[in-house]
Amino acid sequence: MLATDTVVRTTLGQKTIGDLNVGDRLFDDNDMPAVCTAVDDAQIRPNVRTITYKNWNTKVDTSFECTSNHIITMKSYGVKPRIERERSVVWYARCDRTKLEEEVADLNWDQLMNRLYLETPKENERRPSDANIHEYIDSLVAQWLVAPTDSNSPLFVEFIEFKETLTDTDPNDFDEESLAPIFRETLHSHMDDYLEYMMPEQDDVPDDDDDVLDIDLDTIRPRKFQKLTLPSSPRSSDPSFRPTLTIRSSSPTKHTSQAAPSSPTHQPVPSSSQESSHADTIQLLRDEDDMDKFAAVREALPSVCKNFSGPCKTFNRLSVRFANVRQAQLALSLLEGDHFRVIDPFVVRNGDTWTMMLREYQESCANVSNRSNRKLKLYRAPLMFVPSETPAAPVPIDPYYLGIWLGDGSKTGSTITGTDKETKAFIQAYVDRLNSTRPPGTPPLILIEILSHEAGYTTTLQHPSGRTSETITSTMDCFHWRISSTVQGSNAWNPVLHGLRDLGFTGEDKSVGIPDCYMNADEDTRLAVLAGLIDSDGTLWGRFYMFTQMTYQHKKIVDDAHKLATSCGIACSPIGQVNIKNRREPRWQFYLYKGCEKFQHHLLMPRKKLNGLKPGGMTVNFDARVFHVSDPHQQECRAVSISGDLFQLANRTVAHN
Repeated sequence: MLATDTVVRTTLGQKTIGDLNVGDRLFDDNDMPAVCTAVDDAQIRPNVRTITYKNWNTKVDTSFECTSNHIITMKSYGVKPRIERERSVVWYARCDRTKLEEEVADLNWDQLMNRLYLETPKENERRPSDANIHEYIDSLVAQWLVAPTDSNSPLFVEFIEFKETLTDTDPNDFDEESLAPIFRETLHSHMDDYLEYMMPEQDDVPDDDDDVLDIDLDTIRPRKFQKLTLPSSPRSSDPSFRPTLTIRSSSPTKHTSQAAPSSPTHQPVPSSSQESSHADTIQLLRDEDDMDKFAAVREALPSVCKNFSGPCKTFNRLSVRFANVRQAQLALSLLEGDHFRVIDPFVVRNGDTWTMMLREYQESCANVSNRSNRKLKLYRAPLMFVPSETPAAPVPIDPYYLGIWLGDGSKTGSTITGTDKETKAFIQAYVDRLNSTRPPGTPPLILIEILSHEAGYTTTLQHPSGRTSETITSTMDCFHWRISSTVQGSNAWNPVLHGLRDLGFTGEDKSVGIPDCYMNADEDTRLAVLAGLIDSDGTLWGRFYMFTQMTYQHKKIVDDAHKLATSCGIACSPIGQVNIKNRREPRWQFYLYKGCEKFQHHLLMPRKKLNGLKPGGMTVNFDARVFHVSDPHQQECRAVSISGDLFQLANRTVAHN
């Protein structure tokens, strides 16, 4: 249950949990609509806890409240395997080292497909074609149908296992002949998946010795990976086999060992741990080239975490010290790649999703006291373009022009003030473009340039109190550029000036902000408006931008620009207000982080472009946050049910029913 004042995102705007109704549409973790299917009455609960974390794209704390039995969803980060002290390999693995049933079922299909592939007759010792393999599957199904109940017939065991997977109906209601078409199509489908991820044979690989490293780990003795019974390990009999699956993030179920017996001559020798209390360091004394001892690693790993008395739903840190650097590097490459199960079937990856009750997290190994060691984090929905709910309307003025006009334009007309030759070139090109489509007999538009002041011009800004002043010196020539008709009169053809009036800019101020037709336009139109705002009143700070406005009349421009940027999937800080010495009005500003590369093609000012740098890189850009859980207290809460279980809070943090 969440506190009733928790704010969530809906398709009609923000709403509190207390105001949600059945039928309201929220946003799920992929920004897709998710329907509210049920709501409960609000209740005062005694076991409510506050979850506090840094708000996205800022260093300011934010929080939400929920009961201890509320389900939270998190992602694991900072768990990438690594090497420490040259020979010790560190990774994170699930505390509950049990069989992941869905994954193992898929791996069993992989094993079957690999066997059928190897059994397919080959022509001239070359790999059989996809058509040959599918023909072979059809022939096996035909042979099986001759005597489907004969245990010696082909695919007898596989069909029995296939029937057990039919959970939507009772398989006993159908005989073998009725289920044969579904069985055949299932075999073909899994074979298609298997063939899609197969590695090419040597004859299929371009012959380029300059880019190929020949590596042989078994120059002394034959390779021993074939002794491992893990279904994900490479088949020495078929160099083209490659597993296709990644470990799932659902909670594991009943315990089933997947480790193969190790050689009796090589047993792991435990050593005293020099790691933290969350590390198990195992000393393995092994011969340099004996790859089969990875079975000893698996057997030596603890089956139950030491730091928890019950079934822990998270993960713990493991460390293995190998005999030499070569073995450690080999282990690291396996843990980071597709064959991680050779070492540990329960490796945790960055980005894995974890779902559990809040109290289960608090009792788990992942809830450590040191914040820097917490690897389970809250996460936000990915930033992406949010299309308008209504059809996009045509825009009367070029969107980039509107952006620079909002920043550097005159409120009374179509004049723009600036110092950059790129601005003049754009406006001239815009005039030429408009003239090319002007109505017949209509006088053309022209660009009028007026020098405002030369470089070296000095002016004094007086504080309203009259006690202090500030002197400013221009370093460049400054111009006014105005789009005007060649004839005078209010009825003269000037689509720019008339377009501004139609958009609500009457000449008094710019309090209209960014008009709705631009706010609800397609993505590229919105990005062009943003680029104009950045080129006029934006500042490039290393790898991110700051957008600023200085007067109360322009406050709505900042609000709308912030909404426009976030609607395009650009990470933005909250809008901040800065009081400036000697100025009567404050400054409003916000920062634009990840996603700024989207509008780079619209920017005209070279000094405003990222020039190949990726935006972001700072902690405020991260899409996952460490969080802190408070002591229990009383609070009014309400239970809601959202289709798909996941939905977004107002700041895009992903929450669970």
